[in-house]
Amino acid sequence: MAAFRKAFAAGLGNPGLTLFLALYNLLTLIVSLPLAMLVPGPAGTVLAGVTALRMDMRRYRWLVSLADGGNDGPRRAEMMAVPWALLLKDERERTAGRRLRDAFGFRGGNG
Repeated sequence: MAAFRKAFAAGLGNPGLTLFLALYNLLTLIVSLPLAMLVPGPAGTVLAGVTALRMDMRRYRWLVSLADGGNDGPRRAEMMAVPWALLLKDERERTAGRRLRDAFGFRGGNG
């Protein structure tokens, strides 16, 4: 039941994101058909949707923490100024040392 509530909050809580993702999926389908569904294809569409949902859930958790911290809830100015650098700090720390060549197992000149 909790997953249903989160899905409902994600879909109707941010109609702009929902509309953007619907248009993006349509555009991706239009671009993918002549390219035999290779680029960006279904995997690219799903990856973009999952990433957008993860970022929206991070923003949603931040808004909930704002509402829990104060007695009258967040003000409109606080809601509009999302501190993305702070919200994505742990994501950047996790991926800081990664490079594309490491994903394919290429070795450098040292070893």
